[in-house]
Amino acid sequence: MKKKRRRPIRRRKRTRRSKADRFAAQLERGEKALVDGRPHDVIDACEAALATGFVRGRERARVLALQANALIMLNRFEEAHNALTLAIYHDPDDAYLFYNRSLTAFYTGRSAEAVLNLRRAIELEGDGREAANFAAQMADLQEIIEGELGIRGPAFTFEQLLEQQSLYHKALLLFMNEDWQGAEDGLRQVIAMSDGLAPPWGNLGLCLLIQQRYDEAEVALKRALEIDPDYEPARSNIERLPEIRETGELPPLTISSSSRNVAIKTDIKFEGYSGGLYGNADSR
Repeated sequence: MKKKRRRPIRRRKRTRRSKADRFAAQLERGEKALVDGRPHDVIDACEAALATGFVRGRERARVLALQANALIMLNRFEEAHNALTLAIYHDPDDAYLFYNRSLTAFYTGRSAEAVLNLRRAIELEGDGREAANFAAQMADLQEIIEGELGIRGPAFTFEQLLEQQSLYHKALLLFMNEDWQGAEDGLRQVIAMSDGLAPPWGNLGLCLLIQQRYDEAEVALKRALEIDPDYEPARSNIERLPEIRETGELPPLTISSSSRNVAIKTDIKFEGYSGGLYGNADSR
């Protein structure tokens, strides 16, 4: 009778230790790069750490949080937001992840979603060391939300704001993916909810320009400037309209990624994961 081949237990353990060592080395490299202000090297290290196959659970969340901080330093807020969303999936009880995602939501034009994330961060932090900071940020954010609602009219609710900002964000993603009709439909939905914001009209005008619907584009761009005469993207695009009509060619055009009429300056910092400092990125 043939003897059963023994399983190479020791070899597997050695392989697992090797993966763990490689993971730890890449994580350390990423953390050092962030402290040194080298965000591209941080991203490379995080990708290498994830590629080891060792990462799981909170370890994966830790790498994704580190990656998000590097993306924030590069003002790549949408990618940072996605990384933090994945991090929260793997570690749903970390207040700092929700706090940072509230900031990336804010900087991608979703202030209502930012409130929801910050509320969760406050719940998770309890009486912890960042409780006062989170509460102060919530007070500032609530003031911004009141302004956002005021622009849209006295009957406009927080829930409607959440829906409208989500629609606007999806429309921009469709635009970036060159789904012009989908983007147009989304922007018209945004406008139908409240017609008092220049950016949706400006971006609708741009979307119509690309589709060579020049008369409709002109109406949309003029409406944006009627709402806000200082709204530069619409002014810049409408100045190019005669040339576009004549040649049919599109020069570089300007799109607004925010639904706000006016940029809001803030003085807030991004928090390190689980209380550990991954570097603060001041965003203004």
